[in-house]
This record gives sequence, structure tokens and C-alpha cells, in this order.
Amino acid sequence: MIFIIIILLAALAASLGYHRYMGVRAMRPVAIEVRGLTLDQITDIGTKASAGAIKRMLGSPQAYRTPDGTVEWQARSSGGVMTFQVKPLPDRTGFSVESWASQVKPGRAPGYANPHTTFGRARMRTNWLCKALGIPQNARQLLRRRRHALSAIAQAGQPAPCPASSGS
Repeated sequence: MIFIIIILLAALAASLGYHRYMGVRAMRPVAIEVRGLTLDQITDIGTKASAGAIKRMLGSPQAYRTPDGTVEWQARSSGGVMTFQVKPLPDRTGFSVESWASQVKPGRAPGYANPHTTFGRARMRTNWLCKALGIPQNARQLLRRRRHALSAIAQAGQPAPCPASSGS
């Protein structure tokens, strides 16, 4: 009996650890360098690719310029908000596109939590635990949006030139 409880607790800890890792991974900034595209092309491709199919029918996210000259847009989803930022490279040969999760919704059990029942109290404790540990609701969706947008931009642009090799 104790062996079964230990196995269940280990599975719970592994699941919570995995979901926490996915949230940290979504919040970590990821950047790519793109050449051969204009700023407007990158923004157009990125805003369309970062939104889901239904949201694209209703309109893509709106890009805006910041005072320092970069262009940003935010893609909202049930998992939170993924922010994309485009800025020119120092040598002016292309652009750097960076993305990170600026807001991550904490995980929560769905439905109403009646505090007078055992199930309701367990649901409230689960919601508190996810918020306290920083477990996100849907970090995989945020990562998927980032992957779609960055890969669409990278495929449309030219690959970065390889450094000259010392010939043999």
C-alpha cells in the first residue's frame, strides 16, 4: 500500500515539475536573425503566424513601434501572452526577432469550487498550489505560437551567411 502511495506521489511531483519546466521555457527569450526581409514583411508574417486560425479570421495582432525604434506585437492565448520584438542588427544587414512569454496564466482546476464540499476544497488547494509553484495553465500553447511565428519568419528570410572556412 505504501509503495503505491510513493509511486503516486512521484508521478505527481514529476508532472508538476514538467509543467513548471514548460512555463520557464516559455518565459525564456528566444531570438533568431533574419536577412533578406524588410521590417514590414517580418511584421506581417509574424503577426499572421503568431495568431491561431480563428483569431486570424477576426484579425491579426497589431504591431506597434516603441520609442527606441523596435517593433513589437503580442499574441494572446489561453496560456497567456507571447511578446515578439523585432529590432535591426548592429551591422544593419538584417533584423533580430526575439520572443518571450510576458504573461503566463497560472494553472487552475476548471469549474466552480464549492468550499463546503471535499471536492471543492481540493480544487481550491490545487489552484493555490499551482499559483504558489508558478505552474502555468497552458505553456505548450505559448511555445507552439512562438515556434510557428519564428519558423515562418525564418523560412521566408534568407539564411545567415556561413563564416569563411579556412580552406584545406
